Amino acid sequence: MNEQFEQWLETATAEELRQHIRTTESVLAERDRVLEAIPECPLHGNQCVPHALEWINARLKEGSECEDDDDCTCPKNSLGIIMVQAHDCPVHGWR
Repeated sequence: MNEQFEQWLETATAEELRQHIRTTESVLAERDRVLEAIPECPLHGNQCVPHALEWINARLKEGSECEDDDDCTCPKNSLGIIMVQAHDCPVHGWR
């Protein structure tokens, strides 16, 4: 942990800690959605973050234009899910 976070932990209220835990659980759930949406790592299974980042970056390099719908399913994204690396979608803006 970094020093600033450790200082915050020492002074945080119970409600602030609960909110931090809720936020962390939400971020982890979104990460799991990304990991489950891509092919799993042949060595480590579907929870391998380094493999996921490599796979996503390879798809981003293939890029093109976004489809015009409510959710960004841009071929630049090619996943139809929330990206862990932001990009500028020509239709939907920053993601």
